[in-house]
Amino acid sequence: MENIKILIIVPTLNASKYLERLTIALNKQVFQNWRVLFIDGESEEKHRNWIINFCRKNSKFNWMQQSKESIGIYGAMNNGIVNANANEWLLFWGADDYPASNETLLYLVKRMEKYNYESLDLIVGNGKYISMNNVVNRKASFIDFHKDFLIENFKKFLFLGHCPPHQCTLFSNRLFNFKSFYNTNFKLAADLDYFLSIRNKKDLKVLNLNLDIVRMGDAGISAKNTLQRLREVANVYWKAYKLFWIFPFIFRYFFRVIKLI
Repeated sequence: MENIKILIIVPTLNASKYLERLTIALNKQVFQNWRVLFIDGESEEKHRNWIINFCRKNSKFNWMQQSKESIGIYGAMNNGIVNANANEWLLFWGADDYPASNETLLYLVKRMEKYNYESLDLIVGNGKYISMNNVVNRKASFIDFHKDFLIENFKKFLFLGHCPPHQCTLFSNRLFNFKSFYNTNFKLAADLDYFLSIRNKKDLKVLNLNLDIVRMGDAGISAKNTLQRLREVANVYWKAYKLFWIFPFIFRYFFRVIKLI
């Protein structure tokens, strides 16, 4: 267990009011072999000062300014990838996300050890979207199963409109050596684009966990720009499947409606 190291990359922009909940929850984790890297955009002074002062007092937290060449949330995530150590597993969380329980990371690494983590590329769990009033709005998952299993047909599930929620997904660092980083031409759907871009990786190994990993704030930019997200999702599917793009697009939203019923 001591060989597993986790880097949590958190893009921030005027987000200090959310970060306290995240940092308290992380410091309560039973498993402590993790570190956090805040990638801060052009935050206002009071927010930037909060991050600087907090990181000075807490050695497991560091920050860096987002580079001007790497735009948007996905650009910040790319900055984090560049600054990851070779032996670290990567989680990408928003400023308003936080672990599901004090044992979340402990349960996660125990499952990793059980399934020979060194050979895995992606480990996908579940999450829940939470309102500012701590009300669960909906669940997030890749595939609804009541047990852990190795996914043998990742490409098939992607074509059927399924996509791993990126906040619920642990990434092997070596994946980013296989494929370049997030495409910042997509402001809201670069995570879908990335999963589709790695689907043809030889011997790609994906583990789906029946494990609640994260609570996710539901007030993010994606939730506020539905039409733009729909356009980007359609463009991503066109890029991947050309004339067949309509099938995963329809499947994607059909299954989302089914989950709400």
